[in-house]
Amino acid sequence: MRTTNFSKVILLFLATALFYACGNDVHLEDATSNDSGGTPIAQRGDILVLSGGTVASNVAPYPLHQISVFDSSGNFKSAIYRALSGALLMGMSLDLTGSKVLLTVDNVDRVDYATLSSGASGYHLIDANLTGATMRAVEVLSDGSTLVAESTTSIEKFNAAGTRVTTGFPITAVNTVTNIRRISGDRFIALGTLGTDNPRVYSNAGALVATVPTSGATGCGTNCDPFDMIELSDGRFVATFQAATHRSLELFNSNFGYVGQLYRNSSVLMTPTSLAQKANGNLVVCDTSYNVCEEFSIQGVTASRVGTVPLIGNASVMRQPTRVLVVP
Repeated sequence: MRTTNFSKVILLFLATALFYACGNDVHLEDATSNDSGGTPIAQRGDILVLSGGTVASNVAPYPLHQISVFDSSGNFKSAIYRALSGALLMGMSLDLTGSKVLLTVDNVDRVDYATLSSGASGYHLIDANLTGATMRAVEVLSDGSTLVAESTTSIEKFNAAGTRVTTGFPITAVNTVTNIRRISGDRFIALGTLGTDNPRVYSNAGALVATVPTSGATGCGTNCDPFDMIELSDGRFVATFQAATHRSLELFNSNFGYVGQLYRNSSVLMTPTSLAQKANGNLVVCDTSYNVCEEFSIQGVTASRVGTVPLIGNASVMRQPTRVLVVP
């Protein structure tokens, strides 16, 4: 058994080396080095959008499989990472310093990084256990470790040195994982869709500490299809619901008690995916049906759309936006 596992690691390493040598993942030419002191590709307040998913770019709905950088007003600046033939992107996170973006890559399954200063990239994690179905999510925890949803329901943990953690992990999620989010108190939220899909809150050690009651009071039964959930600067939480009965933003208090529907308008948000909060408190919410990212201001327990057009809606540089982050 040891020989077999060792052989798998060697083969995976060789395959990865060949993969990089062949250039299947490249950066656009405008992702140039900043070593000479030029303007970083992405800087504080910029918006990172990953356009990706579980199908190739030549298959409907034709995701771009790239990470694009926009300024806080939604103007396109540059693409910092782009996958070419055969590779699928879906998960995205920032490291604790806010200087690198991490992303999941399917093909030779792994987690890559790209620096926000120059776009220089490499692999952050590669492991024989990252060989399941679609790599769906990645998140860096407060202890410096990295979580990876390496299949539809399995969540792996790797410590800051890149060593796989086997105490408390892997976690088998109840539902198909859509995202993982670091939150305060050395915890994280794992979200998923299908079935009874209440998001689950875990400690960094992998212990289940809470379940978010998305069913019941929210009015969508047991299948709300929560795709993403973030902690706001005031300690409350906002989730995106994709269930046909809602297609909405839902608000929860700091203890995960349901507060109410923050925003709903299916002509603006049809399939809300990822969301992030800007420094001014506004939300950026992306939608894969309309291929847009919208901005919303929060007034107490409700939100309103900012402007009359999407914050970001350029399909040539953003198509199927599954993740959005704001550079801190």
